[in-house]
Amino acid sequence: MIFSVGFNSVYHLSDLPSFVSGSYIVFFDPHCKFLPNISAVNPGKRIDFVSADVLTHYKDQFQPYCVFGCDMKTSYNGTIFRLPLRTVSQATESQLSKQYYSEDDIMQLLDEIHLESSSCMLFLKNMEMINIYDWKPDSNSPDLKHSCSLKSANAGRKQHRDALKRLSGAWTSAWSGISSIPKHLDSFTLHFETKRYAKTAQVEVKLEAFLIVQCLEASTSKIGMMSASVAKRHGVCLLPWAAVAAKVSENNAEV
Repeated sequence: MIFSVGFNSVYHLSDLPSFVSGSYIVFFDPHCKFLPNISAVNPGKRIDFVSADVLTHYKDQFQPYCVFGCDMKTSYNGTIFRLPLRTVSQATESQLSKQYYSEDDIMQLLDEIHLESSSCMLFLKNMEMINIYDWKPDSNSPDLKHSCSLKSANAGRKQHRDALKRLSGAWTSAWSGISSIPKHLDSFTLHFETKRYAKTAQVEVKLEAFLIVQCLEASTSKIGMMSASVAKRHGVCLLPWAAVAAKVSENNAEV
């Protein structure tokens, strides 16, 4: 199992990240100190939580994953990440990071994510909503604090957002010199609705629209031929793709 630098960023917050997906729960323990029977060669565990019936035997450890429809008894059609925050004492011994985070630090971080949530989704291909919840110890369910959703869902918008994935498949032949790829240039508009839920039951709403322009250069262009050369010599497949965004409107209201 290989993860990119993006996943490795979780170690800024936690020494023991984990996630649930399907019928499995996976733990990563680089220090080899939190989980039993692991080693530097295999510093983690993957457990089939359905067949192992983990919730019955270790309820205190696996109850936190029971959220958003996951019951830790049947296969879960989704993915839940859990990042236990590094404590002050753990930070003094951690070989990953000496930085620790308090609850207030994380709440501030989530507020900052709320402010940037629409920008975070501008160039993503599949994500259409970001919700931020706060689950208090004395509450039976989490409370929605912030949300940001992509509006006006339609097949045309999906066609634009999927362009890179759709067009990149043809580049295998271009890198080998079998065929050429024409230039692809298009533009489209994305509309976002961002909400902040206040304790007074009022909801702050922000509507934004962004114009997106994206381009895949032709394989016969200078940068296209450079891409093919790098692929042939070094086996590194780079696509001559670029995209930019400009905010074209913004409206704020309270409801």
